Amino acid sequence: MYYDYVVASNGLFLEAENKLLEVRIPVAYCDIRGLAPLKKKFNLTYGSIPQRFFDLSLDMFLADTSQEHYVAIIGDAGYHFHVPI
Repeated sequence: MYYDYVVASNGLFLEAENKLLEVRIPVAYCDIRGLAPLKKKFNLTYGSIPQRFFDLSLDMFLADTSQEHYVAIIGDAGYHFHVPI
């Protein structure tokens, strides 16, 4: 993922995007006259991650608290829930 620094009237921001998300985050706040202000931004390409994925993850984690578990939510033409074997 590549990123750019953007200067705005309200500070310095970092912008980045790839096929899964667009993001703009403030790095430093300051006042700079003559420029337009920017706002924070975070957009997921496929929209919000489905609640059922969080529910499935939590159920799996709570079913066996004696060990660590790994789940992945993969973005590839939509969201996919993956539990490695």
